[in-house]
Amino acid sequence: MISWESKGIDLGRYAGRTSGHVKVHCPECHADRKNKADKSLSCDLETGYFRCHHCGWHGYATVQTDEEKEAWMRQQPWFRDYSKRKAEQPKRPYDRPPKARTGKMNPKTVAWFKSRGISEATLEKMRVTDGTDWMPASHGHRLPEGGNCTTVHFNYYRDGELIATKLRSGDKCFRQAKANCEQICYNLDGILNTEDCYIVEGEMDALSLAEIGYTNVVSVPDGGSDKAMHWLVDYYEKYFADKKTIYICSDNDTVGSDLCRELQKHFDPGSYVVVTDYGTKPDGTPCKDANDCLMYCGPDTLRKKLDEGRTVRPEGDADMERLGLDLDDLYANGLPQGVKIGFANLDPLVRLEKGRLVIITGTPGSGKSQFLDQVAEKMNYHHGWRFSMFSPEMMPLSLHMAMLVSKFTGKHFDRESINPDLYQKAKERVMDAVHFIDPDSYDLDGILAIAKYQVRKYGCDALVLDPWNDLTMNGEGITKTDDINTALLKILTFTQQQHIVTFVMAHPSKVARNKDGTVPKISLSDISGSIHFYNRADIGIVLTRHSEEGRDYTELTVQKMRFANLGAVGETYFKYGVGVGRFHPYDPVGDHTEWDERDLLTPNTTQEAMQFQAAAAPNTEANVSGFLEQAARQERELKPRLDSDDDLPFDNNENEPPF
Repeated sequence: MISWESKGIDLGRYAGRTSGHVKVHCPECHADRKNKADKSLSCDLETGYFRCHHCGWHGYATVQTDEEKEAWMRQQPWFRDYSKRKAEQPKRPYDRPPKARTGKMNPKTVAWFKSRGISEATLEKMRVTDGTDWMPASHGHRLPEGGNCTTVHFNYYRDGELIATKLRSGDKCFRQAKANCEQICYNLDGILNTEDCYIVEGEMDALSLAEIGYTNVVSVPDGGSDKAMHWLVDYYEKYFADKKTIYICSDNDTVGSDLCRELQKHFDPGSYVVVTDYGTKPDGTPCKDANDCLMYCGPDTLRKKLDEGRTVRPEGDADMERLGLDLDDLYANGLPQGVKIGFANLDPLVRLEKGRLVIITGTPGSGKSQFLDQVAEKMNYHHGWRFSMFSPEMMPLSLHMAMLVSKFTGKHFDRESINPDLYQKAKERVMDAVHFIDPDSYDLDGILAIAKYQVRKYGCDALVLDPWNDLTMNGEGITKTDDINTALLKILTFTQQQHIVTFVMAHPSKVARNKDGTVPKISLSDISGSIHFYNRADIGIVLTRHSEEGRDYTELTVQKMRFANLGAVGETYFKYGVGVGRFHPYDPVGDHTEWDERDLLTPNTTQEAMQFQAAAAPNTEANVSGFLEQAARQERELKPRLDSDDDLPFDNNENEPPF
């Protein structure tokens, strides 16, 4: 039961209404206000939630006690007690591999590791074993149909318990001993309670560092292909938070460069050192990784290269050698094309790249906030992106989450449309994809500090500030031209340092209607405050709602695109689905809408994502071919190189006796 009187709130002429949002005088601060006409208290008449935009007073106008509300929630079929979740059950029912093999290793296995610079003593120390196992067919497999062969077993332990076992055959075929295994770092126990630690891409690199005495080393799961960083998010506090220095020893290639950037955003500047120079092979080519360095240059050189990385470069001094390598990568592979959002009509105009600032404005009622929510939904579905959100106008936050559930499911948010199982699945998906910044404070520095924490803790890929107009600096509104420029520069710097995309939604100045009553088309320069919005934006988007001839649709205009490789200026059109809150591509000439009512709860697979990217690329054969070539190249780099001197001298023999 809602009782506004219990909170001293006078609804005035709105008394008796039970739906909608209204603004009235705030009983907490009205008496002290100079502007007595300002109605600063926003009230949700349906939920009972209220918030004062002047003094911050907020809460629920309900006579129901907290105990009563909790009792009601516990009776619902969708309720789950998250306070006991960790103690009662794991996040998912992972399988455990069989007990690790024992006994002496195959002499051929030991000999091969020796050829790679790895001693038998190191293999024992790092719990490496071998055996005979069935392996599936792979590219260039000497067993085209799959079969039994000698395999190396990389055993993954946590707190002394065997969590996973990764098998490798002589021709570089890989598989897990159990398909549904938990992803953790290799040698995780080796960095527990150590002062420093080293992060490498593969088990062979971890063994190489252990060979020279650096046993405080872990290798990332899947060779660095998992950009979501779940393994780091889950184990950050116990294994990484206490480290004085973290050495990021990524491979000297494209995948290694991407992994290095992803890792850096989880650690404070100055707390990590990047190591990518591993010396030169006798033939003059650079060593790709730590194992290459150990093989071709010897243990002393590997130790030297790691030690050289200990000198932390002063802030502001650009690493020209690293920039040169990045330039070489751009020259060889072309400019980055960004990632598509997932709108067939918008993808040719806008592609997103981390480190970019996106400014969005539009006419009142054009659905700017709803559009941003859908961008978050699509980026999570196609690319696994997580979002940090500051959205004080979408209160209470539970109502905002309900809107996101509708977008992910493609259904109305009610028990008739969404059954309890689907609701629970969607709820967990939203709670993983979006991390809210509680709008108790509107100060920009405080918001960015929380966003930084969420980027590091949860691996957020993007930040949403919706709207700009509610932000403050040092407790004061950001209205002066110099203040606006300073704030936008601060946001842009944060975006680049954290390697994320930031979306800023800014309301325009009061828009005067045309003589015929229609709303004129606006531009980025109409944003309330300053032309700096146009100057600072990497991508500028304007939404305009049209109601004409019985049709209601939204025009999206890309008014600024700083980088031609990420898109182009232009316009496209959408139809807004009121019930679910989704935008659908619309052709105003033919009055045709491409309705998309699918649920997007199951993340896109890697293969589907590649196909999506290729299909959404600009309509030129060269660009599509270039993307597919890049994807194939990255896939090859995820696997160790198939050089003649790197091939395990194992016998792939169906009759080889098992251990």
